[in-house]
Amino acid sequence: MRKFRGTAAMPASKGATTARLLSAHRMSNCGRTSLAAAVVAALNTPSSALAQEQQAAQPHPGLEEITVTATRRELNLQDVPQSIAAFSTEDIQKQAFQQMEDYVKALASTNLVSYQPGRNTLIMRGVTTSATDYRTDSQVSVYLDDQPITSASQQPDVRMIDIQRIESLPGPQGTLFGSSSQSGTLHIITNKPDSHTLSGEVDSEVASTKGGEPSYDLSGHINVPIIADTLAMRFVAWYSHEGGYVDNVLGADLEPSTDMTNADLVEDDWNDYDTYGGRLSVLWNITDNWTGEFSYLTQWSDADGNWDSDPALGDYKVTRFYDEWRDDSWYQTALTANGDLGFATLTTAVSYFDRESDYAWDNTLYEQWKTAYYGVLYAGTPYERHTLYDVGFNRGSSSMISTRTAGRRRCG
Repeated sequence: MRKFRGTAAMPASKGATTARLLSAHRMSNCGRTSLAAAVVAALNTPSSALAQEQQAAQPHPGLEEITVTATRRELNLQDVPQSIAAFSTEDIQKQAFQQMEDYVKALASTNLVSYQPGRNTLIMRGVTTSATDYRTDSQVSVYLDDQPITSASQQPDVRMIDIQRIESLPGPQGTLFGSSSQSGTLHIITNKPDSHTLSGEVDSEVASTKGGEPSYDLSGHINVPIIADTLAMRFVAWYSHEGGYVDNVLGADLEPSTDMTNADLVEDDWNDYDTYGGRLSVLWNITDNWTGEFSYLTQWSDADGNWDSDPALGDYKVTRFYDEWRDDSWYQTALTANGDLGFATLTTAVSYFDRESDYAWDNTLYEQWKTAYYGVLYAGTPYERHTLYDVGFNRGSSSMISTRTAGRRRCG
């Protein structure tokens, strides 16, 4: 893709012209001095006036107002008495956020441990049980709109397509966001259907990797008013392919009595990653004070290969004896109602989240090294054993109902 950029002509030569004229002024008599001064004035005055006019014509940018829902109410970010980091739709587009790894880098006191796509452990304020622990709850909760989608050591990586806002709330948030939010909460808010305007957008991207395979991305969304001011639908879809860059090179195992090699699995750029999915939401303005929204989001991801790097072999090279892969799919459906009761605002959300993750990885060399180093009795595995893990992971979260009020207080 080639980009063309236009540049307005700048009066860079004016300064040089002025310097030359001033030099002539010092070397000239009074008559030539007057002439030089007149020329200098002629060159400088209109440019200065033009610059002042252009500056006056440009509107002052000011501060962008960002609305957040960290306190379960829509408030200006500057009016919320707690530490919050928020990225608007414009921020997400300008910084090209696509996945969790992208925007976590821009969040203070937040870290991400990711061994491969789909295995994401969020850490806030340095508090975590373990980056690979499946038995304990996560210390950071992840919310998609009003529904929790938290998973221990395997946080879902929602694709950043048509997202209204990302909010990061460090510190204990158990009062407002329940369990798994002891060290913080990550809140992702999607764009809602608009019953007034037909709109849409398509985005494509192609990238190259030095020493690896190319990558490409295609995404888009469309907003359709079905009944003006009453009913609208919004549909989002995406497909992304990330080319590999890690090579599975030829090598032998550590068992001296065998001649086992990985010749049948030797491959350059072994680690490919594909993710695709879609989101459908329908908004119904029931009355002036009540709205109802139905949403459904699903995402699939397929990862092949390994993202490790063996220093003994070189950068981005490993030796594996079994095919490694990971298939991760999940969906979330939700029904949300919002109403103005006059004295308070009521929000009720019922949702269901289901995720299935299957993966296999080769642990041959580690098991053989452990046996050789500690001995068979301590390691608990035979020396010649080749280990392949094939794990299924399924988790569902049933309905979540929350109410929040914005009470009005009378002073006096």
